[in-house]
Amino acid sequence: MIKRILLILVVGSGLAGVVLWIMTDLTFRGAEYFAPLPSFRDVPQDPAMLVAGLYSYETVAKARRTLSARGYEMTILRDEQWSGVGIPISHVVAIVERFVDHGHSGTLTLSFLNDRLGTAIFEPGDWRAYSSDLSREGIPSVEGLADRIEVRPHVVLRPFHGEGSRRGIAYSDTRLDREIDIYMAKTDD
Repeated sequence: MIKRILLILVVGSGLAGVVLWIMTDLTFRGAEYFAPLPSFRDVPQDPAMLVAGLYSYETVAKARRTLSARGYEMTILRDEQWSGVGIPISHVVAIVERFVDHGHSGTLTLSFLNDRLGTAIFEPGDWRAYSSDLSREGIPSVEGLADRIEVRPHVVLRPFHGEGSRRGIAYSDTRLDREIDIYMAKTDD
C-alpha cells in the first residue's frame, strides 16, 4: 500500500517528488540511522562477561592488568581515531598470543571502543575440538551460523573467519555493537 501512495506522489507536483524522496529514504535506511546519537562513553552498571573472565566495558589498562595477573602479555596492534560524526572515537585493537580458554590455546583479539572492551575474538589452535568442548558445556555451537546467538544477557556469539583457514568465535556486548552500528550508519552518508 505504501508503494502505491508513493507512486501517486511521483505523479503529483514537484513538491510531492521531495516528499517521495524523504519517504523512500526512511524506507531504505536502517533504524540505526535514525537512533539518537549515544555519548560513546557511557559505562553501564552491569558489564557482561565476554570470555575467560574478561568483562565488557573494561578499560585497556584494566584488561591488561587482568591478563598480566594470569601470566599473559597484551600487545596493542592498532590505536585509531575516528571522527565521522563529530564525536572523536578511539578504537584500540589488542592481541594476546597463546591465550587459553576452556583448555584450548589460541589467539585472543580484543577490541576497545573509547577505552571500553566490546568484543573478544578467540581463535583456538584446534577449532573442532574447541567447538565440541563448548557444546559439552552448554554453549551453543556457532558452526554454520550465519548470524549471532545470544548466550547471556547482552552477550552474543558469532562465527569468526580470519585469513586462510583461521576460525574462531567472537564474543561481544550487544550494547557496544549497537553503538558501532549507529556510528557506522551515521557516517555512511
